[in-house]
Amino acid sequence: MLSRRMGKKSKAALLVSKSSYKAAFQMLWSSKGARKPMMEFWRKQLKNEMKVLSRKADSPFHQKVSGRKPLSSFPWKRCLSWAQENAPLVTACLNSMFPDINTLYKSSHSQLTEEQAVTLLERRTVVALSIPLFTRNIWRNNFLQAALGAELRLQGCSGSALDTLNTMGLCQNKDTVRLLLHRLRNGKDMDGDQGLMLKHEQIKDDMEQETTDEDEEEEEEEEEEENDDEEQEDEMMVAVEEEVEQEEVQDGLQEEEEDPAVMEKEERRRRRKKAKKQRREEKRKERRVKRKEREEDEEEEDELEQKKRKVVVVRLGLLKGTSEVGRSDLSAP
Repeated sequence: MLSRRMGKKSKAALLVSKSSYKAAFQMLWSSKGARKPMMEFWRKQLKNEMKVLSRKADSPFHQKVSGRKPLSSFPWKRCLSWAQENAPLVTACLNSMFPDINTLYKSSHSQLTEEQAVTLLERRTVVALSIPLFTRNIWRNNFLQAALGAELRLQGCSGSALDTLNTMGLCQNKDTVRLLLHRLRNGKDMDGDQGLMLKHEQIKDDMEQETTDEDEEEEEEEEEEENDDEEQEDEMMVAVEEEVEQEEVQDGLQEEEEDPAVMEKEERRRRRKKAKKQRREEKRKERRVKRKEREEDEEEEDELEQKKRKVVVVRLGLLKGTSEVGRSDLSAP
């Protein structure tokens, strides 16, 4: 039995019996047939642990941002211990992404104490864990993302940058951040009727923007030829919309001077309508230019046809004259 050769799987089993788990894992990883099943097993385990974490009722990530400095009182150590207790494999994978504490502490580049190095790695692991938790349940595990979005917005970060970070799972979208800041500034709970109204108006604005985009695509695909009556109707509609818009702006300024969020929404709506009017005017001008070019082309074609007819008539006259001369010559004695 000692002279018999052992395969990699048998060697790995022998190493496991000797409690040499790291060497056994490396032995299996170097085997061709064992790598794919191992990856599939780890993938299922990680998925199950993430499901458990996202559905836990006692999650320390499930908090509300109720002040200007929420991260100063965030329980970093409690989050890490909670994750290690409920999802040890996920925590081990996240810790392996970052350097070891001794390596970070002894490196010449970082001038950190041992406690600072431990705190830094704990926060890195917790932030990395908050990203998949937030993407799985954006309404529950959203404390870090909400706090980061509010802080970035206060520092002057643009809405497009917030949306980009939102796709990466690092913060909430710009509209949710705006509502959160409005609640923090006014000290009111936006979860009531006012919050529902603002959310409803926000959804309505998004739907209007989508419909305007669809209308623009349909107008681009339409035929270029349109009648003068349609232009007159468009001008009448634009005039009516301008009057209605002026009335709405006056009413809105009188009724909603005290609410900055509503005023901002009204200003955005006015800019959208103005841009839409400009696009209509540009398209109307393009149609007029194309109609003029088409009329000029038709006039040129008519002139060419008239010239061709004149040439044909002249040629026919010449042919008739020559035929009459030939007949007179033949009839002469």
